[in-house]
Amino acid sequence: MPKVSAKNGVIVIGGYNVGFDAASYEIDHSVQMLDITGFGEGWVNYAPGMYTGQMSLNMFWNETAGRANDALLPLSAGQNVSVIPEGYTLGNACLSMYATNINFTPGGANSAALMAGNIVFQTAVTDGGPLPSVALAHATITETTTGTGFPDATGAQVTARCRGTLHIWIACAADTYVVKIQHCSTIGGAYADLITFTANGSAVTSEVQAVASGTIDIYRRVLATCTGGNNNPFGYTVTFWHS
Repeated sequence: MPKVSAKNGVIVIGGYNVGFDAASYEIDHSVQMLDITGFGEGWVNYAPGMYTGQMSLNMFWNETAGRANDALLPLSAGQNVSVIPEGYTLGNACLSMYATNINFTPGGANSAALMAGNIVFQTAVTDGGPLPSVALAHATITETTTGTGFPDATGAQVTARCRGTLHIWIACAADTYVVKIQHCSTIGGAYADLITFTANGSAVTSEVQAVASGTIDIYRRVLATCTGGNNNPFGYTVTFWHS
């Protein structure tokens, strides 16, 4: 397997596109191991316990509007965090989680850049933790845009849970958008709505929408429908996960 540089990585927090303010990141998936060793046994026994997960982001200090400090300062508030390690190409692997930001620890030295600190986002709510997802959109557009269908390697799923995450990192001055994740059994067929987001592009924000169960066809795409003709730039990222 070829080695890949991390320099093109995309990091979006609560709608803020802050990859340029990130020095490094680390993502932790783990399961607590419970000691179930009984008296008289000659070895230690363990059983898997609860899942836990977190993202640690080492961030530069940047108090420019819309940059790192704006994304990091809402402590204890739930936020959507998405990381696309290789940078965006349709279908690239990514990790998205709904998380709680538990710290903000700026610091600096006279011979180094001022840092916002090693920021930790920890699991919050069901299906929390860094969920292995695919990137379906990451772009700036000025008009209605229909994405290309991406085939999921796992194929169609029946009665599967799924979750879509939308980040809006450039808000429109006047136009609005309806952003949907759609699916279809063939790449050129008639796509049906799977997830419809309520965030409309009027503000920098993020949103997660989950579907508890149902059929998920093999091809998934993003449709962003513009209302208005002002050609306002609209910057957005969409990721998708299913069980």
